[in-house]
Amino acid sequence: MKSARYLIIILAFFTAPVSAENINDFDITCVIFTEAKNTTFKNHEALSAYIEENITARVQSKAVKDTYYVIFNLPPEERYDVFKKSAEHELKREWDCPAAKALLR
Repeated sequence: MKSARYLIIILAFFTAPVSAENINDFDITCVIFTEAKNTTFKNHEALSAYIEENITARVQSKAVKDTYYVIFNLPPEERYDVFKKSAEHELKREWDCPAAKALLR
C-alpha cells in the first residue's frame, strides 16, 4: 500500500508540467502535509516530527519556513487561514491545501 502511494506521488511529479509557476514551496509544503495526513503515525509527536523534518529538508523558501513556524504562536483555529493568506499573498493567486487545513487546526 505504501509503495503504491509513493508511486502515485512520483508519477504526479513526472507527468505534471514543470515550470517555476507550477512548483513552489507552498505547494511542496502541501505535498508534505498530504503525505503526513496519509501516514499511519499513531501519535501527534511523530506526525509533527515528520512534517517539520520534511519542511526543513525539502522547502527552500525562508518565507514559507518562517510562516510555518510563526503560525504556531496563533490559536489553532487561526493557523490555516494565516498560512493560506500568506501563500496567496506570495503566489499572487488563490491557494488551498485540504491536508494542511485538517492538520493545522
